[in-house]
Amino acid sequence: MDTPALAALNACISDWEGYVNISDASQVDITKDGCALCAAFRTDEGCTGCPVVNLTGKDFCEDTPYATAFNKLKKGTLPEFRAAAQDVLAFCKALLPGASG
Repeated sequence: MDTPALAALNACISDWEGYVNISDASQVDITKDGCALCAAFRTDEGCTGCPVVNLTGKDFCEDTPYATAFNKLKKGTLPEFRAAAQDVLAFCKALLPGASG
């Protein structure tokens, strides 16, 4: 993973670490505009070069824990969102070089 990708991934991990314990859902921005990985890699056509795509082979965080977190933020309770955020955080940490799992 190159340095810009690693920096974006680390920023993303930092955001999700905060979301795990967030107390106010209005402070959460998990849209493409609030994601460091999306800012670095997302275009209208896809997410070429994104560490998520490199693992899953799918654009726009398809088939990742992100969809559940997004749905829980919009239609669930805050504790449900926090639990889903923990899953996203674990997924993102698993993308780090040298991570196991």
